[in-house]
Amino acid sequence: MANPLMNDRSWNQAAKDPGWGAPDPVTRAAPIDDGPISPWNLNRMTVAGTMTAAGVLMVLLIAAGSVGWAMGPDNQANSTGFPGLALIGVLVGFACVIGSYFRPHLAKFLAPIYAIGEGFFLGVVSKSYENYQHGIVVQAWSPLARGPELRSEPVVTELAQRYGRTPAQIVLRWHIELGLAPVPKSEDPQRLRENIDVFDFVLSPDDVARLSALDRGNELLLDPETFGH
Repeated sequence: MANPLMNDRSWNQAAKDPGWGAPDPVTRAAPIDDGPISPWNLNRMTVAGTMTAAGVLMVLLIAAGSVGWAMGPDNQANSTGFPGLALIGVLVGFACVIGSYFRPHLAKFLAPIYAIGEGFFLGVVSKSYENYQHGIVVQAWSPLARGPELRSEPVVTELAQRYGRTPAQIVLRWHIELGLAPVPKSEDPQRLRENIDVFDFVLSPDDVARLSALDRGNELLLDPETFGH
């Protein structure tokens, strides 16, 4: 049975009276266009120009890094956290990235500003790191010692129960709180997972001091001060 609506007569009527369809272009008050067209620029950036621009940005970055280094926290600051002054470089860089995304034609102006912000950030952070650890990360070899003696200390077991962690995790976190890089050794998959799962909690300063007080001078392993390095 033929569709009573979908026939030639219905299509012809719909073509004459589109209803809510788009009106015929000749009935529009003003033609639609895309606005002014920018002139085509045949100039292309050469390799030499690219190297020159990169060199200028590098100079700006190094100069801003020197300023950030000079303004960074000194040895008397006694600060081990993230330097708040570095946030200036972060905010400047973030603003340049957002600006270049929405206004790409301003990239040639925003790139130098970004280089200055990044250099300042790197200078402040590098100065803080240098003062905190003198540029050296100390590695804690065999941080859990041998045998259960260290992990059986009453202070360690008490903190493990309070923090909901294993005694080994408490000891490893204590190393991290001191700015050390502990390197525990284990072949047990469960212990390997526990050893790496120490970055989602922190020890209070008082608890760190209690653990540090366990150093009674009797080394559980070879004393590096007498055995050698």
